[in-house]
Amino acid sequence: MFEVANTLGAGFLEKVYQRALLTELRLRGIRVTAQASSAVTYKGYHVGEYSADILVEDVLVVELSPLIIRRPSSPLHAGWPSCSGACEG
Repeated sequence: MFEVANTLGAGFLEKVYQRALLTELRLRGIRVTAQASSAVTYKGYHVGEYSADILVEDVLVVELSPLIIRRPSSPLHAGWPSCSGACEG
């Protein structure tokens, strides 16, 4: 995932990162499936379907989510209290 993020950088839609990650994993010889669906049952009753963004080697589910990073000068940050150094480790 770091390879994809470092190579593409920020600003693309989730689908672009998903396709790039699928490509990267396949280039490494890892078996992946996009939008893998499976039935969800509860006490023997079918209650729905689950669709994973990426299924790796039929055992690992990867769910992608967008990360929105805004500069402190962004209008969304206007009026937010500043860390004043308190946020640093």
